[in-house]
Amino acid sequence: MLQPNSVVIIGAGQAGQQLATSLRRRGHSGEITLIDASNVAPYQRPPLSKGHLSGELTDDDLMLEEPGFYEKNRISLRLGVGVRAIDRRACEVELEDGSRVGYGHLVLATGARNRRLAPITTASRRVLQLRDLRESHALRQAANRAEEVVVIGGGFIGLEVAGTLSRTGVRIHVIEVLGRLLDRAVSPLLARAIRQHHEAKGITFHFNRTVALIEEENDSEFTVTLDDGSVLQADCVLAAIGVTPETGLAEACGLETANGIVVNGALVTSDPNISAIGDCCVFPANGRAIRLESVQNAVSQANHVAARLMGEHGGEFRDIPTFWSEQGGLLIQIAGLSERSDFSVARGNPDDRSFSIFRFRDEHLVAVESLNRGGDHMLGRSLLAEGVSPTPEEVQDLSFDLRNLLVQTA
Repeated sequence: MLQPNSVVIIGAGQAGQQLATSLRRRGHSGEITLIDASNVAPYQRPPLSKGHLSGELTDDDLMLEEPGFYEKNRISLRLGVGVRAIDRRACEVELEDGSRVGYGHLVLATGARNRRLAPITTASRRVLQLRDLRESHALRQAANRAEEVVVIGGGFIGLEVAGTLSRTGVRIHVIEVLGRLLDRAVSPLLARAIRQHHEAKGITFHFNRTVALIEEENDSEFTVTLDDGSVLQADCVLAAIGVTPETGLAEACGLETANGIVVNGALVTSDPNISAIGDCCVFPANGRAIRLESVQNAVSQANHVAARLMGEHGGEFRDIPTFWSEQGGLLIQIAGLSERSDFSVARGNPDDRSFSIFRFRDEHLVAVESLNRGGDHMLGRSLLAEGVSPTPEEVQDLSFDLRNLLVQTA
């Protein structure tokens, strides 16, 4: 495969920035253009719900590269201007300022956008979201003067925000439509431990509930009515109800989409001149199509595409999915695809808030969930990468060193 003379990347989040950086480090000599509608240089998003929200980290602390990096590495950073359209026939992208940029290869790293609440509120502009730096500033400002906070959504972002704010002494209510936390993401045992941790910090959960109406009492107070008629008062309301992949540009130019931009095993779209990476793409893994929202996946896919464009390989993307979440003193780490399991075995004592769940399918290890046990997480990644499955009895026996299983296969 010949190295494309120019690579255009739409989206300057973790995936897009990593791709541009990886291409240069691998010796790409052609033009690299990184385009994003935001006017802020590429930055880390995970701290927005944690260290940046608490004020421990500044905007500068979040930047992925030092000032001058992009100029030094001849990466053209086009910020503050979105892409209006992709012209596949001409191999050009049209920007919203009317200019056009040609590409030898185009990479879509468009990420995802927050889902919006249904029209149930008289104060929709004041119900906060958290996806970017601007929204983190708005949430921090509102939370700093709040005594009562309502978080709509008991997913990872909602729980991270709740965990961060609980340290400040504000009263927090989390509204979750399902019967437990993280229903589709983690095992019931891990979900119970997470709930107990947050409840011990004073957070109140409302399960099997939806929001019927949000009314603004004045410039700083809300009345939140739930579907059972109960009423919560709040000074700050955050909607954290998930995300939707950004597929508009792909759809408009005729690329295949299905809850994301569809790519093959090499992360190439239905157009061989266009790839897609990160939160926006749906890729094949273990015989099915999946979409992952994690920094690790964004970085791994970016490196894979960079290597392919440089002719280092033409193979399929294979990586052990990993994910982490820090929630007010809890470190949750996941390796593998836990929803594929049919039974689970615990290692360690869940009451100690330091344990792991080894999840199996047909006696084969498919995922490891760890709570405050980083060593188990790294071991789980190695076992999954090597295709090694301990027995349930070995997992439960703390005197058995699971690392020995890896030695046996070396």
